[in-house]
Amino acid sequence: MLEVTGLELALPDLSAKRGFARAPLVSILRNLSFCVNQGESVGVVGQSGSGKTSLGRTLMRLNEPTSGRIVFDGVDISHLQEAELRPLRRRFQMIFQDPQSSLNPRRRIGQSIIQPLMAYGMLTNPQQGWQRSEELLERVGLEPMLSRRYPHELSGGQRQRVGIARAISLEPEFVVADEIVSGLDVSSQAQILRLLRRLQSELGLTLVFISHDLSVVRAVCDRVIVMSHGEIVESGSCAEVFSHANHWYTRELISAIPLPDVDEKWLNDIDAQDNKVG
Repeated sequence: MLEVTGLELALPDLSAKRGFARAPLVSILRNLSFCVNQGESVGVVGQSGSGKTSLGRTLMRLNEPTSGRIVFDGVDISHLQEAELRPLRRRFQMIFQDPQSSLNPRRRIGQSIIQPLMAYGMLTNPQQGWQRSEELLERVGLEPMLSRRYPHELSGGQRQRVGIARAISLEPEFVVADEIVSGLDVSSQAQILRLLRRLQSELGLTLVFISHDLSVVRAVCDRVIVMSHGEIVESGSCAEVFSHANHWYTRELISAIPLPDVDEKWLNDIDAQDNKVG
């Protein structure tokens, strides 16, 4: 589904800009190479400033790489212009970390959800749009009536579900989820993760899951990529990396965060408990 080879990214450091001179470039990503297979869930972990979010935005071509290649389903999208990217953007979407800032505060929830559909001319009339937004809200476990509300009227967990609904509105094949459970309480985190896993199964999604929470990555991902200072220092299956980490940085990450022996079925157990209480 995705092949990354020698990927590098450098961005202008506006804080160091002097007068009318060009801002100096700062290296963000350095010589990254990896593959993501169709239907696979790959976790990207690392401390703040390691380049995780920049990698996600570059895979979505929100950033243009300085060098290297990003091949999506056989098509090199590394340096495609926006007009050339547009037909492909329906097939890959991103769920952003902070739904409060990624949702337009002046638009009702339903309007934000159907915006991608409107952009691709997939709606024939406004009424169809409201109906479709309600269907998508139901799909992510929210009440249809929330389509008429504004972002500030929803909780953090509800806003994150709205972000997921918008991301899947075009039925993409590849999704980047950037720290989507950070800032949520434990119960809301479990609900969002269960939802994401269910949607991945139903839609056959290929997923890149960016997180600083190693326990979450270990529980929901097939493979993990460990990043430090814009470089990949270790990668492999979750079982291998977490059981026999080779790089000192990976070992420090594991030892620095309370990491219980995660039961791979813990999300299912929470589901059973919720159903029993209900």
